[in-house]
Formats: sequence, C-alpha cells, structure tokens
Amino acid sequence: MLRHRKSPLTGVLILIVALCLIFSPAPAPLEAQTTSGGVTLAVEAGFDGAFRDQQWMPVVIRARNNGLAVRGRLVIRPETSGSGITGIYSTPVELPEGAAQTVILDITARGMASSVRVELLDEEGLVVASAPATLRAIQAQDRLHVVVTESPVGAVDLGAVRFGNFAAFQATWTPAELPDRAAVLDSVDLILINDADMSALTEAQRDALSAWVTAGGHLIVAGGTNWQSTVSGLEPLLPITPNDSTTTGSIRALAEWVVLPAENAAALDRDTVLATGSLKDGARVLVSDANDIPILSRWSFGGGTVDYLAVDPLSQPLRGWDGLNALWLTLVTTLPPQPGWSNGFTDWDQAISAVQILPGFDPLPDVLPLCGFLIGYIALIGPLNYAILARINRREWAWFTIPIMIAAFTVISFVIGGNLRGSEATLNRLTVVRAWEDREVARVDSIVGLLSPRREQYTLTAEDGETLRAIPRTTTGGTFIANSQQAAVDVSQSDVFSAQNFVVDASFIAPFTLAGAGIAPAVSGSATFTYDDQIDGQQNVRGSVTNGSDLTLFNPVILARGVAYELGESLAAGDVLTFNLTLAGEGTPAPLMRYPSPAAVYQPYRSYQYAVNEQSAIDILGTERFSTAVYTRSFAQAQAEDQEWRRRQFLLTSMIDDTWGSTGRGDEVYFAAWSNAQTVNLALDGADWNAQDSTLWLVQLARTVEKPTNRPIMIPPERFTWVTLDQQGIGEIAPVDINMQAGEYAVFRFTPLEDAVLSVVESLTLTLGNINSGGRSIPVEIYNRVTGEWERMTIVNGARDITDPAPYLGTANAVELRLEADSVGGGFLRIGRIGIQQRGSF
Repeated sequence: MLRHRKSPLTGVLILIVALCLIFSPAPAPLEAQTTSGGVTLAVEAGFDGAFRDQQWMPVVIRARNNGLAVRGRLVIRPETSGSGITGIYSTPVELPEGAAQTVILDITARGMASSVRVELLDEEGLVVASAPATLRAIQAQDRLHVVVTESPVGAVDLGAVRFGNFAAFQATWTPAELPDRAAVLDSVDLILINDADMSALTEAQRDALSAWVTAGGHLIVAGGTNWQSTVSGLEPLLPITPNDSTTTGSIRALAEWVVLPAENAAALDRDTVLATGSLKDGARVLVSDANDIPILSRWSFGGGTVDYLAVDPLSQPLRGWDGLNALWLTLVTTLPPQPGWSNGFTDWDQAISAVQILPGFDPLPDVLPLCGFLIGYIALIGPLNYAILARINRREWAWFTIPIMIAAFTVISFVIGGNLRGSEATLNRLTVVRAWEDREVARVDSIVGLLSPRREQYTLTAEDGETLRAIPRTTTGGTFIANSQQAAVDVSQSDVFSAQNFVVDASFIAPFTLAGAGIAPAVSGSATFTYDDQIDGQQNVRGSVTNGSDLTLFNPVILARGVAYELGESLAAGDVLTFNLTLAGEGTPAPLMRYPSPAAVYQPYRSYQYAVNEQSAIDILGTERFSTAVYTRSFAQAQAEDQEWRRRQFLLTSMIDDTWGSTGRGDEVYFAAWSNAQTVNLALDGADWNAQDSTLWLVQLARTVEKPTNRPIMIPPERFTWVTLDQQGIGEIAPVDINMQAGEYAVFRFTPLEDAVLSVVESLTLTLGNINSGGRSIPVEIYNRVTGEWERMTIVNGARDITDPAPYLGTANAVELRLEADSVGGGFLRIGRIGIQQRGSF
C-alpha cells in the first residue's frame, strides 16, 4: 500500500495557520455589538475638555439607537477610563428603537486623567456601545469661563481674562447644557449669558445657577436686541428688572469707566440698543449714558456678584471694539474678595482625618476585661484541663478537649466581639453651612464617615439636588479605625445621587462627601462700620446677632477683617448678642482670586511650623483650642470633648485656606457657631444606623458703612484687593513674600474695596515692608494712564508719597505697579510685601 508523503512546505503552512489561530486577537465585542445593536454614542467631557482636579464636571452623552430597543445604564469606570477616575459613575438609560437622547453624567477625576470612556451596558452587563472623550486638567490658578449663547455669530471670547502667566479656558454652552446641581459649577470662575433663550431652563437648572452665584460665583448677563429671551427666568438674579429697550447715541461711558484713551471711546459713539428697566434696591449703576440710562449695573447676590450689561457685546459698536477685553478684565478685578472657606473642601486628607474621629467611640475593648479573657483562656486550655484529665486519669482525652475548647472560645470571642461592636452602623456627619443675610438659600458642604460594626454591603443615598461621591484616599495611616482601601464605589445618578452596594469592613470607616443647597439658618444680624476719629484709617464695627432658630449654637464668634471676637459659650434660641470691635487690620491686601496656597509662610520658631493660611481656623476655634499636635498624634483614646475639638479642627483646615496670609473678609462681618443638629438628610440601606452630627454655621451679616464727609480719610493696604496681571517667573508671584531672581518681573493691580473707593484722591503712597535686597532704595514702576507708559519711582525707607495721583488712577481708583528684579543691583529682589495707601474724601 502506498502512503502519501506530505511535503515540508505543507507542514510549514499548517504551522503558520495554527499560530495565527492561537495568537490572533478575539473579535472585539464592542464593535460587533455596536454594529448589530445600532447604538452610537458621542461624548463631550468636562468644560469643553477642561476640568479641575477632584472637582465635579459634566459629561454630555448623545446616544442614538438605530436598532432594537435597549435598556441599561451609561457607565464611566476606572477599568476602561484609567486610574485618573477613582469611582464608578452611572445613570440608567432607556433607548427605544429610533430614539436619540442627550444625557449628562457628572463625574470627578484626578489631575492625571487625560480621557474617559463612556460605556452603554445592557441589563445583563454586556457592553452595547462605548465612546471616548479627551480631558485636560487645568491648574488651580488658571481661569475657567463658561459662555452660554445661541448667537448665530459665535460666542464672546473671554480668553484675555487671565492672570500672571496662567491660562484661561472657555467652554461655550447652550442653555440646555447648564447643570442642574450647583456643585458641578464649582470649578467655574465666570459665567456670561448672551443672546440665549433662557426660558427653556428647568427649575433645577435655575436653582443651580442661583445657588452657584450665591456661593460666590460671578455672573454677567448681556442685553441688547434679544434681551427678552435672555433674561427670561433670570429676573430674580439681575440687579435691574428689564422691561423695555431703547436706542442711545453713544456708549462711550464704558470706555471712560475702563479709563481707556480717547480714540477707544470715540469708537463707541454710535447708535446702540440698550435693554432698560428699574434698578433694584441694593443695586448700583456702574456706567450710564448721557441720559442716565444704565449701561452697566451690578449688585451683590449672597456671596457672589451679578453684572448686567444692557448692550449686546456681539453687536456693533462693541463687536470688534479694542477695549472689550479691558472691559471684561475690569469687571473681574473690581469684585470683592472671597473668604478663605469659599472654595469648599480642598484638603481631602484632612477631611478623612476629621471623619475618622468619633467622640466617645473606642475601637478597642478595655484592657482589663481583655486580659482576664486571655488569662482564662490560657488557664482553661493548659493547667485546668491537665489537672482535670489527670484527676480522672484520662490524659489522652487532651487530643479532643483542647480543640473543643479552642473552638468554643473562638465562638465565644466572636459573640462577645459582635455584642461589643453592636449591630448599628454609625454615620459621622460633619457639615459646613454658609449663609447670607439677604438670601434664603445656603450652601451646604458635608463630609460623612460610615463606620460599620461588621463587614456589610450598604447603599447611601443623598437628597435631591445634592452631589455625592466617595473621598479617594491619597495617603495611608491614621487611627485603628482609619479608612480601608475600598474598591471603587458606584455612584448612580438619577433624580438623586446614590452610592450603591459598596462593602465596608468591620470597624473601618468609608468616607463620602456631599455638596448642595439648603435652607438658610434662622440667624440674622447686622453690622455698622464707622471711622475712628483719633486713629487715621482705622475702622470700628458694631452690631448684633439674633438666633431665631430653635437650636442652641455653641462657641459663637464674630469674624471681621483682622479680628475675631468670641461671644461666649453659647447662643440660645431667641437670644441676642451685641458686639463693638476695633478693626486692627491685617496689613496685607487680599488676593482677588482664591485658590489653594502655592506655598506656606512658616514661623520657624514654633515646635510645629503651621502656615499662616490657617488663621481663620484659629479664629473660629480659638487660640487656646487650636492644637499643633493634632497633625502628629492619634486621638482614638482621647477624651470625648478633646476628640470633638480635634475633628472640628480637621474639618476647618480641610476647607479653609487663607491664601497669602489674608483671610479675605474685606469689609464684611461673619458670624460663626457650632451645633449638633442634623443638617444633612441621608438614607442608608443595609443596616440600622445612628448618627453623630457636628455643624459649623457661617453667616455673612448685613452691613452698612457710615462715611465721614467732613474730613479726609486714609485707606490702608488691607482694604485693597490685588491680582497679578502679568509676570515672568516660575510659579505665582504675589505682592507678599516677593522673592524674584534675575530676569523676573511682575505687574500687580491694586483695587480698593467697594466702600473704600474715594470720590477724590488727594495723595497716593506706595509702601514696602521687610525689604531684604541689600539696600533701602527700591525702584518701582507705576502705570501712567494718561501717557500710557510706565514711570519709575524710587521708594526710600519703605514709602513713597505721590501728591498728584490722578494720572495713575484707573477704574475704582485702581493702581498698577511693576516690580523687576533686574532694576535692583545684583538682579535679586526680596520684599516682605508691597501695598498701596490712598488719602482723600468720599
């Protein structure tokens, strides 16, 4: 029988085919399911791609289904989006056949994130479709603007509104893209609404926008020809009530207000449509035309500011006007400063430390019972067992009695341990409520720690309008009950945010954070500023606070510029307390932009070198209660009262950052007090639970200012704000702790606070402090607005008086200074601080 002999070539081909089958990748289920299911996704993440580290951002998902109906959920998770996404974010979705939907999913990400991937999972957890979107993390000092418009000619460009050598980023949205939760807008510095139909906003969107402004946001609304649709639904936010429009022959007053050259003003001598209306109480007109029709008006709305520009900036004569960028910049630099707590939680390690402390809770049993249990166990297993077996002459039974007793003691220890821990979970809720005298809505920020008595699965649900997420741990260590390394928590978003089906190990704490709006506390008060007759430039403030709630508020404190005044141990329901303070001042101007300190200013002679950016925390707690040891030791075994103060301190330092040594209180007065009342409503499924609550109330009081008109007044440096307009150098250069190397320079703009703007400025003084540059004569350049040039002046012995200040004054008496390291011998400039004083009359 003949056998067929295979050729060597055939064997090689068979081997190649086999290897291809083994090592070829499996068909991608995503592409196959997307094709068969007919679902396509288009994703836009962040603020046109930009986002801030660990702050909320929207992800807009546009889904279209060209196939069979699909029901499932849209998911963003670390497995497919990378380690920059620390949690799982999902929302249910139902796509009928032929449907198209737009869904917004809110997420947070770490600065390392460069992209996210959105997946559509069906009810069985299979991927139906997915799509990526790019992200770009921006720095804390970068500006982030949102322009809401439907204009057919484009959007206003706010790119010139930036400071130092940092960038400005802009997102252009339609009204439908505005979030329905205020916390999602926390990253945004400025929102401009122009030529957009705002009547389509939902009630939740309006409430979110209002809450964002109340908490310190800056909103600009523009009028013009389409003023009616633009202001529709926004009337409560605006400083005027628009009701008509008119045409004016010139709006050159805008250029004059910005203090621009005459040629810039001449370009505005054209017919222009103005939206008109009645000015509200508390609002003021910044610019008006020749017939006193408001062109630009402003008012404070809670802790924020709303500007109404009656002109359409995309219509002539503003469209293409050379001074438009200067107008936007001036609107921003004339804002009031924000207090050090205005950014919410920024130090998450401190926040986790706060929720780890539960006053009165001991994670370990008492030592004596534990020792007694161990002694009994050893005695029974060893000597007693041996003696009994020896007495009955059955020593060989030890092979059975010892394992039986070990098992029995194991069961007994589990039962006793379970009884000691109890069966109830504990929620440690720490909350900061920020309220304003003229607003019924407060900003509420909370951190919550869930202590589990045993390993359990839980679902935690927030109220409508609040955001909820797990706090990612960046460092390890801490107390025995410190947070375990939990898996990514799935935060489902529908009408409410819910952390679903997460597991917490026994005696460990899972930390979460919530943010939203709530009802303002029934605490009212007022303060009146007066000028001291004896000490030049010094102010006094007197007022009262009334507790109109049914709560007792503990450790009440009045906070003003450079001073904190304790009102006693408590303020009972219905009580009224008065105060009369002298404002010593802080000595340094307030930074206009509030962000985490780039560097700390240390006091090296202390055992613990804490930064001066904690001054507000010290003021609220009291100097005798603020402890530097809190950062270096555990408080698990401390007394309950000491534990309460320590968790309060961690709470304060997790959100208070007095950047550059300024508290940012300006000409405002705040009331701070504590309560143990519940302020956050949470639903916890998975076990019975109890709660420990500690709430800090921060209320900005109503204020008035009595301005003398019969004598000149000095405005000191601490009643100015500052921004760095331009700089050359690494990091941020501020007018505090200046340390400049060769080739570096900085341009600062100093603007008086609203109630410190003099009608007539008679003299101007440039001040320097703590000069350490090898000489007492420091050259400084000041901008002359008449000539448009920088003029060099030498400051000798820390001060330089200018008796003819008019050429150097900008909008609201602002002054611009330029410091250059190369102007000093050796090219090295070190100055403790630089500031402005003005003298004149109101």
